Amino acid sequence: MRFAALVFVLLLPLAIPRAAEPPPVASTGSSAPWPAARTPHERALVRYYTAVNEGNLDAALAELGETFHSEAAFPGGRKNDRAGFREFLSLLRTAFPDARIEIVEFIGDGDTTVCRYTFSGTHRAKFLNLRPTRKTATAGGLDIWRFQGNQIQMLQGHFDSLGLLVQLGLVPEVK
Repeated sequence: MRFAALVFVLLLPLAIPRAAEPPPVASTGSSAPWPAARTPHERALVRYYTAVNEGNLDAALAELGETFHSEAAFPGGRKNDRAGFREFLSLLRTAFPDARIEIVEFIGDGDTTVCRYTFSGTHRAKFLNLRPTRKTATAGGLDIWRFQGNQIQMLQGHFDSLGLLVQLGLVPEVK
């Protein structure tokens, strides 16, 4: 009986039809391909992340609606509106001038699109009262974006800040 069960488990994958090929990827000029943007919301986010990577904050903020807000205040006591977001992005780009955000995947439903990403950069200037370490670090994040039409109206961001701080040597690693 065990042998029959083992054969069943081993052969079952052969009986199940294979899923379609993975989705195509679209290069953004970065070293890693991004998932293809299939919806208007995903295309807006590709424009946003590309502009952030290029340091073009005006183009990044052009994707935000006039009533944009974040579900949480930005670090350093900045307001959770467009102006606070611009300040935060400006500080981030100054502290990590080579910052790159690579999109890993999009998940969308209706007016909400989730973007899982990887951030990397070298800490070259003061950031939120943290002295520059000159170290390069990489950390993952997840942004939940809410749209009204094709404009971004809300952001709820989740980022591995602790992992980044450990890599930069600003927080001791727990073993």
